[in-house]
Amino acid sequence: QCDWSSDVCSSDLTYAFVATRTTPMRVYRIDETSDALGDRVSKFIDKVKTRSTSPAYETPLVADGRALFASLIGQFEDEANKAERLLIVPDGPLDALPFSALARNPAGRATFQYLVDWKPIIFAPSVVSAAAWNAGTALPLNVAQLFPSAADGAKLVGGPMANGRSEEHTSELQSH
Repeated sequence: QCDWSSDVCSSDLTYAFVATRTTPMRVYRIDETSDALGDRVSKFIDKVKTRSTSPAYETPLVADGRALFASLIGQFEDEANKAERLLIVPDGPLDALPFSALARNPAGRATFQYLVDWKPIIFAPSVVSAAAWNAGTALPLNVAQLFPSAADGAKLVGGPMANGRSEEHTSELQSH
């Protein structure tokens, strides 16, 4: 849980909020400021836009995709591995990130795997929108409320500290 009045959660940092069908929301600090993450995302997008099949292009793209995956999802990859799908609610510098192009190193494999080849991905502009799409009108208390018929839960990932909007969204989430 974040105490927004202390340095546990700070407006210049980025956080991943993670929930599963059976566990409460957890907060993971991404060890990068929003500005630094924004720069990395911008450079990654430029590489994706100029995609080529040559190894000279592919190698640095995959390396950057692996690094972003490790920064954003690596802390809770084991939990994500158990999920049937990922629900991603990007914010701030993550709004434009092509998550599908992130790459991971599956355990026991020498090759990489793009995120889109690992898990089905669902994107939502907000948790409230995801709940509304599931015919709910109230802010969900957990992921099970977003997808009540799913066998496994989803994950939530975002950069909620961008643009000073997170405090309002988080207080809504905690108050319901």
